[in-house]
Order: sequence, then structure tokens, then C-alpha cells
Amino acid sequence: MSFLFQEGERIDKYIVERCLGTGGMGAVYLVRHIQLNALRAIKVLHPEAEDDPEFRERFIREAKFAAKVQHPNIVSVLDVELNSTTNFSYIVMEYIEGHTIEQLLKAGALQAVFIVRETARALAFVAESGIVHRDIKPANIMITKEGQVKVADLGIAKYLDPAGGQSHTLTLENTMIGTPAYASPEQCRDARSVDIRSDIYSLGATLYEMLSGVCPFSGTNAFDIMAKVLRMEPPPLLQLKPEITPELADLVHKMMQKDPAKRPQDMLDLLELLNLFELPDKDTEMTPMLKKLLEQKAEELAQTRVSEILQTTRKSRRIKFFFIASMTVILLAIILVLWLSPGADGETTAQLKQELQLQEEQQKKLEKKEKKQLEELARKKAEAEEQQKKLKEEKLALQKKLDESNVADEQLKLKIAEGRKKIEEDKKRGIKFNSSGTVLVSYPKNLPESSYEIPYGITSITEGAFLKNHTLKHIKIPETVTKIESYAFNQCFKLTDINIPNSVKKIGTAAFGGCYNLKRIEIPNSVTQIGSSLFFACVKLESIKIPNTVTKIGAEAFTGCSNLKRIEIPNSVTSIGGYAFSNCKSLTSINIPDSVTNIQERVFLKCINLKKIRIPKRFTDKQIETWELPRACEVERY
Repeated sequence: MSFLFQEGERIDKYIVERCLGTGGMGAVYLVRHIQLNALRAIKVLHPEAEDDPEFRERFIREAKFAAKVQHPNIVSVLDVELNSTTNFSYIVMEYIEGHTIEQLLKAGALQAVFIVRETARALAFVAESGIVHRDIKPANIMITKEGQVKVADLGIAKYLDPAGGQSHTLTLENTMIGTPAYASPEQCRDARSVDIRSDIYSLGATLYEMLSGVCPFSGTNAFDIMAKVLRMEPPPLLQLKPEITPELADLVHKMMQKDPAKRPQDMLDLLELLNLFELPDKDTEMTPMLKKLLEQKAEELAQTRVSEILQTTRKSRRIKFFFIASMTVILLAIILVLWLSPGADGETTAQLKQELQLQEEQQKKLEKKEKKQLEELARKKAEAEEQQKKLKEEKLALQKKLDESNVADEQLKLKIAEGRKKIEEDKKRGIKFNSSGTVLVSYPKNLPESSYEIPYGITSITEGAFLKNHTLKHIKIPETVTKIESYAFNQCFKLTDINIPNSVKKIGTAAFGGCYNLKRIEIPNSVTQIGSSLFFACVKLESIKIPNTVTKIGAEAFTGCSNLKRIEIPNSVTSIGGYAFSNCKSLTSINIPDSVTNIQERVFLKCINLKKIRIPKRFTDKQIETWELPRACEVERY
């Protein structure tokens, strides 16, 4: 029976669109929810399997396991129906619009390390729930159209009792279950005895196939394949694909060790190894010369104003002098006429005296007014002279600044010339730059120097430029660099210190990951984010100060910084990513500022010596549980 349902048939509240695939236990259909008009995937148990208690129990267990582990990298179970009256049962899952790794392998190269790392994260979460998948293979790993990795099919998973009791499984003792080509040796012998290290083997076999394009073991039947898994080693990866790095080939070999004790012992150990590998305007301002011209114009205007004031003063004084002189002459003439007039008498003399008195009063008023005007003119003149003096001082200061700017320009030109000369010299030594000589592309690993000064004028350090350089201890970065790309200094094992100038505005993912000897580093105020895995496994880093410009601390930012004893989180930080401080074994206390509103899960995983944490009252007990704090850690709310 190839199909249980045809297109257009109804399964309860779903309409069948098409069959996506069939297997030993049932078939998977693409369906549409009638009320919500949303696409779903339904896994239906075959009617023949309904009569088999073991198949039915395994089907029920898959639904329970999948519902238990809700994770972005695991296909979500939305509903389950165990309907004995209609003689079939089904599981409703999210519909993943994408392809399996098995399908994508036929199309060519894949981002293998990235896919395996995302799968390992999902399996780490599964392992925390006490579940071993037991069927990791390319057909059970999907890539969505957005590029997200999804792990599917918990149908043969094994549940380990976290209390240390019996494991929950339907597998008979000394039986094999799973897909032989990807199953671990211990799973081939007895599927009941496996733990999470068996999934690590299967993930290694999947990585082997993604890198080489061939399955690690093949044969005419399942028994033939299992015999090879138990006794033989797969063909060396470097023989099949010489372009693969020896470090990556060694990791695959370690994951596929026959002895489980020689593999990474859990998914967190594997993630630490995987994270060591690479995964796929200035403001305008007035020029000094323009400033100088404007200041000269202002000075000329002030001088003109002073001249106008002085001219007005002289003219006013001349008019007043002419008026007073004229009035004096007229009065003297009147007095003389009256004095000589034959009709002059005492009354005329009295009138004359009165007029003279009035004239004197008017003259006094004019003199007082003139004095006031002269004082006002003197005050304005003093102000103009003071303004002129101030302009002169500003002009001298501006000239000094201009001279200093010219000196700085000359020094800058000299630095750029020296930088260009150094770039040409460095090119001869095998150091690569882009065509314009502004980007450092790569630094060869065979140079013996322990110190390197990046040439002046370089603006960007590209992705993986110094990756796995095991010689350099000191690196100096010029203030012309604005961007440090992902993995730029990743796994520079001997690097002890590095300066990051304030010109740097962006530092990429895992830029300093795996710098085991890095003891000192200062993050400049120009940086706004601590990116994912930025200081991953910097085991000698003891303390670090995060500037108050940083708003986000990314996932796994300080994972594996086992000697980190002190870290200050500023009030500017609002978000802390998952596993940000995991395995910081020396961290004893930490203060979470009130600005932080979002803290992802497992942020303090394996922080075994963390004794005290201060947190805002808004965080609930349920949220705190997801952080994986040690039991002895005191939680203080404020």
C-alpha cells in the first residue's frame, strides 16, 4: 500500500495536498488546516502498524519526545491524535519548506561545519532533556529556505532517566536499530546501551559525507555495512578531498572513533571544537581657510563700524559747536541793539536778563546732552576696541590652530606615505592586501616574526586574516582601521595583547575566539555590540571592562573563558545571548544592571563557582531556571 490518503481527502480538520514520503512505520503528508488555511506536515501510522503494539507504542513515544523538546533547530510537534475508532493515528508537525541534507548533497558543496554546529546545538538541547536521537543522518537533517537547520524524526529515540534509573526504550537487548551506515559501533552491537556519544559518531559520519560526497561505509546489505562499521576505518578524508584542512579531517576522525571514550564526551565539548572553525561618513566641517576668510571679513566689518562711529562723533560735535556759536552771536547782537536803542529802559533790561538766563539754561542742557552723548560714544568706542582686540586674539588662535592643522596634515601625509611603503614591503613577504591597498586580506602563517604592526592607512581587516597564526604575540592596529571582520584573529594561540583603537566601530563574530594566551584587551567606546563567540575559549582572560556604549552581548561571547574572574556589565546593555558566560569557571559573582530586559537560556551553564548574582525584580523564577545557575548560587533581587 503506497498511499493511505489521496490529494483532496480530509483528515479531521486537515485537507491533504500531497504525500511527502513513506517509511516503515507510516507516511508523511503535506496538509492544509481548514480553518487557519495554514500548511502542516502530518505523519500517519500505517494501518498494519496500528495492530502491532510495539510500533504503536514507538509512534506514541515519538510524539511525546518531540513535544518535550521545543527548539528552533528541531521540527516542532503541534498536535497528536490516537484515534482507534478510525483505525489510524497521526502526529501534526510544522511544515518545513526546504530540503534534507541527503537531497542537497546531490546538488554540490554545503556549509558543512555550520550545519553540523547547528545540529549539535539542537542535540545538546535534546541531551539536556535526557534523549538520545539514535538516527542522525543526512535524511533527518533539513535546511529551510531561510537557511535554518532543523533536526527531524525522533521515532527511534531513547530516553535516559535523568535520575539515573532505567532508560525508556522499546529496543530489545543485543539488537540494532537505526541506519547502519551512520550508526556507531556500540549501536550496531546493542542499541539499548548507547548514550549521547553515539549521536556524536552519527553526526561525524554525516559530516564525513558532506565533506567528501560519499558515505563512510557502504555494502550490499545491512549486515555487510555493520561489519565494516565494527571492524574497519573509513577512507581518509584527505585522500578523498585534499582541499580539506587537516584540522577538520582530525575532528571528523575524532568524532568517528570506535571507542566512545575517545570521542568528545558531550555536545558542549563538540561545540567548543566546532567553534574553532570558520563558518561560511565623516561629518562635514568648515575648512581652516574658509574660517580664516570669515574671520578677516568680521574684523574688517568691526573696523568699518569703529570708523563710522568716530566720523559720526566728529560731525555731531561740529554741528553743536556751530549751533552754540551762532546762538552766542545772535544774543550779543540783540543785547547790542537793545543797549544802543534810545527807548531802552529798566523793563527792557529785565526782559533782556530773563532771555539771557533762559539762553544760559538751554546752553547748559545742550552741554549736558552733549556730555552724555560723548560718554555713550566713548563707551561704544571702547566696546569696538575690545571687540577688535578679541577678534585679533581669535585670529591669532585660529592661525595657531591652522598651523597645527597644517603640521598634522603633513604628519598624516608622512604616515600614509610610510604606510604605503610598508604595504609594498609586506607584499614582498607574502602579506596580501586588496588592490587599493586599504584592506588587509591575509597574513601568512610561515612568517617567523612575533610582532606585527599593521600599516597606516588600512581601514579593514578581512574575515580570517590572521586565522590560526601560531607565531604572533603582539599586534598593533592603526587608528585608520574601522572594521575587524569575523574570525580575524581566531586561534592566534600565542597572542597575549592587542590594542583596538577608537576608530574601530565593528568587530565580527569570533574575531578573538580561541586566543588562549590573550591576557589583556580593551574594547573601545566606538563598539556597540559584543558579537557572538567574540572571546570564545580565551582561557587566560581574567577581567574585562565593557564600555557603556555596548547595548548587546551576543551568544557564547565569553564561553570557555575559564579564568575570567571579574566582568562589569554597564547600564547600556539591554540583551545577553544564550551561553554568553557558559564554562566561566572562575566567575564568583556578577551584577545584572536594570537596563537588561532579555537574557537567553543557559547563559551561566557550568559556571560552577558562581556564588552570587544580583538581578532586577522583573525576572521570574521560571526565567532564572533557564539560565542554568549553580544550586549554591545566591540570587539577590533589587
